[in-house]
Amino acid sequence: MVNVEQIEIIRHISAPELSQKIKEYSLGAKILKRLLFINMRYSGKSVVESCKLMVYHLQLGINGKKDGT
Repeated sequence: MVNVEQIEIIRHISAPELSQKIKEYSLGAKILKRLLFINMRYSGKSVVESCKLMVYHLQLGINGKKDGT
């Protein structure tokens, strides 16, 4: 039973429309993350604190070294 759908999927929109919706919402998610980060900075949190809360990684320099050497 290879390649047999176990649960039928009702396709309300076409595959290209679905791809377009995914692109639209992923852009919205990126913007939301940026706005939340800016809001944290406005609230007085440091960049490091904000990054930790947003699960962002700070780029420390070349190869992750603080002094860049």
